[in-house]
Amino acid sequence: MEFKLTKKELEKFNNWEKKQLEKNDSYHSVNGGRFSFIFTPTSVCDLVEVLDNETNDKILLTDIDF
Repeated sequence: MEFKLTKKELEKFNNWEKKQLEKNDSYHSVNGGRFSFIFTPTSVCDLVEVLDNETNDKILLTDIDF
């Protein structure tokens, strides 16, 4: 199984990541990675969320327009 970000999702992540790092620029997360990408396949589309392991903030990258 392979998951890919669309150009729009990647742009949305890059903008959010920049804001997250301005808010808190440390990398003390236990699992060694600041950001975790969560892909959830559904019957309609693959939902893509990103979790900031440092701040516990989360963003939905998928543009859902049902």
